[in-house]
Amino acid sequence: MFKEISSLTKFSIVLFIGFLMLVTTFTVNFNWPNDIVYVDRFIYLNRFFTDFFQVCAAIILLGVFGRVGRVLGLVLAVVFVVIYFIQSESYANIGKYLPAIALENAEHADFLELDNIIFSGALWLFFTVLFLRTAKRQLVQTSWKAILLVSLVLLILSVAIKNDKDWLSKETVENRFDFYNSGRAGVQRKSPMGELVETYNEHLEYLRKQNFLSGRADVLTKGAADFAFENFDYFAKEDEEFPLIRTTKFSRANFLPDKELTGTAKKNIIIFFAEGISARLVQPYSYLFPGLTPNIEKFARSTIKVNNYFSHTYATYRGLGGQLCSIYPVGRLYAEVNYYCLGHALKEQGYATRFMVSQRLDKTDLDQVADKSGIQEVDGVRNLLKLSTDSQNYQNANIVPDRVLIDGLIKRLEGRKNDGQPFMIGLYNFETHTGVKLLEEPESYYGSLEEPIQPNYVLDTFHNFDRE
Repeated sequence: MFKEISSLTKFSIVLFIGFLMLVTTFTVNFNWPNDIVYVDRFIYLNRFFTDFFQVCAAIILLGVFGRVGRVLGLVLAVVFVVIYFIQSESYANIGKYLPAIALENAEHADFLELDNIIFSGALWLFFTVLFLRTAKRQLVQTSWKAILLVSLVLLILSVAIKNDKDWLSKETVENRFDFYNSGRAGVQRKSPMGELVETYNEHLEYLRKQNFLSGRADVLTKGAADFAFENFDYFAKEDEEFPLIRTTKFSRANFLPDKELTGTAKKNIIIFFAEGISARLVQPYSYLFPGLTPNIEKFARSTIKVNNYFSHTYATYRGLGGQLCSIYPVGRLYAEVNYYCLGHALKEQGYATRFMVSQRLDKTDLDQVADKSGIQEVDGVRNLLKLSTDSQNYQNANIVPDRVLIDGLIKRLEGRKNDGQPFMIGLYNFETHTGVKLLEEPESYYGSLEEPIQPNYVLDTFHNFDRE
């Protein structure tokens, strides 16, 4: 039995070395402050090690159940590696673990730049293969007593690490606590496995709400809403518990000219729905990065500037639905619901409405969002390439650069030069999405501070959007 325990111990050591390689690959993107030494970094990652020892104990313990148990153990190992791989790539792209909104938009994963994943994916695959080979060799002829003993030791290690505040020095625990609450910590304080479980549960709750509303779509129609506003005083009263409910009745014509006005008296409308851009970074709202968006700042000097206008939900489908329809959508706009949105209101005023997106329409649901919002025409990649003067490089592409989108806008405006009908054109770009690599050579943003900022792909995307 001692020989078997020794064999399993070697097996565990091999796994631990592989796990350290995973952690190193995972945390290479962490922005560790200079005052945190390497030993402390491992202490601050105690949740990572708790994950590993629990999974490792479970894998070995499954060996008690013969071949079926060993197969399940191998599956668990692969799942563990995949979870860490997903979370590491999420952190590398957006600076945090995988959010629930990513699961909602999982069908668009092919839009992401995947080249950067290949190297780290190869390392993680190496660890998985190493584990499988070692497990096959060590677990086949091991007695259940040895397996139980080694599993117990690993579980004790897991519990000890999870509760390390009870045996670490007071100074170390306090320093870690201060680090966690200083704003300098990213995902170090969290368990990659535990966070993915929470994300999945949040996604299930979203699906539950979506199904609930979809099943009751008949009571959410425009007619039902009109009836409620006209017949129930509750909707016209201020309510402390529900402050977002309208406190007064309104007229839909208040924000647009009267129908009797001629078409030329009505203002044309162009709306840029810029994905992922925050006013906290863009001039004239912020000067955190001087010169980041000089053209937007220049335009703002000659127009109306709106302060305290906030996006009230997630970007993309929810954000577009919320902005266009003035609602708080649970998810995407439902096909069964008759919404009353900006497109419907503008159509009543005689406007021609169009939505332009830099993605292929068969790869996205953005055209459906536009249709449910009352927008009449939608341009995707196919139409944009017909309008662009330089489209040879993107004939088979799923997305096109923001430059091509802006070219398409200019061509549409030129086509309406002698058209007296008022119009609204909405544009939804792609290159400022988090984790997306610019499709063409960027103009790097270095900043105009005393110490210029080194090129950063996120800032570069904003700077190039402003240039276009």
